[in-house]
Amino acid sequence: GVSISSGSGTATSSGAVVVQSPDAGTSGVSGALTFQSGTTSAGASGSISLTTGVATTVGGAISLSVGSGTTGVGGNIGLTAGTTAAVENGGYVNIAAGGGAGNGGNVVITAGQSTTAAPKHGGHIVATAGTGTAGAGGDVSISSGSGTATSSGAVLIQSPNAGTSGVSGALTFQSGTTSGGASGSISLTTG
Repeated sequence: GVSISSGSGTATSSGAVVVQSPDAGTSGVSGALTFQSGTTSAGASGSISLTTGVATTVGGAISLSVGSGTTGVGGNIGLTAGTTAAVENGGYVNIAAGGGAGNGGNVVITAGQSTTAAPKHGGHIVATAGTGTAGAGGDVSISSGSGTATSSGAVLIQSPNAGTSGVSGALTFQSGTTSGGASGSISLTTG
């Protein structure tokens, strides 16, 4: 194996490890950074792990950020689990906030803002379950947290107020059509 490690600090901080490509010149692009494990003919391929250390105060953060574009589009971030050719489940993507003795951590998903004066719209948030070619398609479930001692959390679905002109956004709850049998029902029920 190849090991890259900074020096430890017995009284103060340990050393940093910096892996970077320098800025590009007047033309061209900056160099890419590639972290990739090898393929294997038997067994699992090697994993890639990004983990910060345990702390007595605040745990270390992990930041994934792409650069902005001055004349072109901003960069993308893609998180994609692996597919499989076997009759097995595909890999899953798990995004979970941490628990705490105080409040639990938040998971915030926010689309980008349109900053131009031109009539452009903000970015969309699209949650789509997978298609089933022979079985049923995947479900989309939105659920608030349970309360073991007090109330459970609320689920709020709303469109914000309109600006000085225009109308507020519509809310649409619609089941799909069917070529055989009943179409899906819509049920509103209190506990």
